[in-house]
Amino acid sequence: MRFIAVAALLLAFNAFAVEFTTTTFRHTDTGIDGFSRNYYSCDFAESALESHLEKLGASNISVNCSGGIEQGWGMWPVNLTARFDIPSATAESHTRSENTRVSSRSFGNSSCNFHTKLLNKLLPMFSNVKVNAKRATCMDNDSRWSYDVTVFQ
Repeated sequence: MRFIAVAALLLAFNAFAVEFTTTTFRHTDTGIDGFSRNYYSCDFAESALESHLEKLGASNISVNCSGGIEQGWGMWPVNLTARFDIPSATAESHTRSENTRVSSRSFGNSSCNFHTKLLNKLLPMFSNVKVNAKRATCMDNDSRWSYDVTVFQ
């Protein structure tokens, strides 16, 4: 009888288990956007990428950066590399979902070009994310941007 109870419990957990796929992502941002040139530090770029990945449902996130604004006023393109796990859930095969907004702050420099280029490259990798609405037109680097998404898990 105990064997049957344990087997039933294990099957129940497996029925709702979410599978994950380990993925590597690479992105280079030269900071050239139209008539403007923007420079970013690696701390900023790593933090932004990690934040976006968390909101999109990634786990086991590891982000590395090279280039960017360096000590001694060196300014290079930002080269990001991330390794993370993506849930394999989709709109049809999920156990739960969460609506969230990924957006700029309401004041100050929003780094619109950096964030929208990064998100536009990231989002196609996430089959567990549905974009409901987006505001991603950057007239300048201070433009407001937002992505309203549903994350399926």
